[in-house]
Amino acid sequence: MKNIFAILAAVSLTLAGASAKDVDIPVTELPKTVTDAISAKHPNSQLLSAEKDVTMKGDIQHFEVKIKDGEATKELTVLNDGTIKETEND
Repeated sequence: MKNIFAILAAVSLTLAGASAKDVDIPVTELPKTVTDAISAKHPNSQLLSAEKDVTMKGDIQHFEVKIKDGEATKELTVLNDGTIKETEND
């Protein structure tokens, strides 16, 4: 029984270490590939805020960018290469 708990604890620590954290950044720090992709898909939008999703190793997984597009506020998930993975309307 102790072995099962030890294994579960080790798995939990491994998963916790692999998780990412969101770091707020100024929209001016977004990579050009990200801003170009947003401008291409949402040409009249305004960048409101940005976060980068960083792994525990320091690698950037993606960016989460809030934009104002006309009357709608949207949250975009954008990869480093400019691929827009997800759009949420607020």
